[in-house]
Amino acid sequence: MEYQLIGSGRYSDVFDFNGYVLKLYKKCMENGSVEKEYYFSKLAYDNKILTAEPKSIICEENRKGIIFQKINGQTLLNIIISNPIKIKKLLKNFVKLQSQIHSIELNNCKYTVKDHLRGSIKRNDQIENDDKDLIQEYIKKLPDGNSLCHGDFHPENVIFDNNEYYVIDWMTGMQGSIAADVARTEMILKNADIPGIKPKAIKLILQIFQKIFSKMYIKGYCKISMLKRKDINIWKLPLYIARLEENNSKEEENRLLKYIEKGIKKQKTSA
Repeated sequence: MEYQLIGSGRYSDVFDFNGYVLKLYKKCMENGSVEKEYYFSKLAYDNKILTAEPKSIICEENRKGIIFQKINGQTLLNIIISNPIKIKKLLKNFVKLQSQIHSIELNNCKYTVKDHLRGSIKRNDQIENDDKDLIQEYIKKLPDGNSLCHGDFHPENVIFDNNEYYVIDWMTGMQGSIAADVARTEMILKNADIPGIKPKAIKLILQIFQKIFSKMYIKGYCKISMLKRKDINIWKLPLYIARLEENNSKEEENRLLKYIEKGIKKQKTSA
């Protein structure tokens, strides 16, 4: 294949493809992943969400992929890091964009938040089976929801181009409660390690900034919606467990495990 590699991630490689972008999935990805991302990308695009238009599914060198409209520009994460003074305005646009996604209603979608969480917990090998059963019962009691959820909405998946904000990477799209999607975003904003940052002093400063930013995010989303803090918090425990299978840094994994241990103890006490 003669196309120029633009970037490489955990699940795919991205190429410049004759004026378009080719996202080529790695062979380790399960069957149906490409079709799922195409479905949710098309759904978002057809519902007027600013996103890269999916053109077609193709196969190159025995790997399936999607051809997308090319979006130029910087990620919102890079803009925030380089322009922290504009944080309030950037956050306002970030929250507004996610709210637009959540305004789209779905019915009987085969990809749901609760099914995703159930599957992640079932596959987990760091949680005792009795604790898994406890969490599975807990998930049953959570609200279903019928909103479009991005499933991985964070500043690296928002691109600023030509004075507009575009959402990319719909491979985790699903139907569910907006509170679950908001809780997922908060978890990433608060806990995820920013790639490429090595000096410990800088990492500590960024971690403090992340906590502040995540609080501002929750406050901003609750302000423009009917969500309450308690609606978001109920999703944290299963979301943190599901996050464990995402090849995170050792530091983030340790933070997740501490929270999960406390959450399971709390559930056992209240049961």
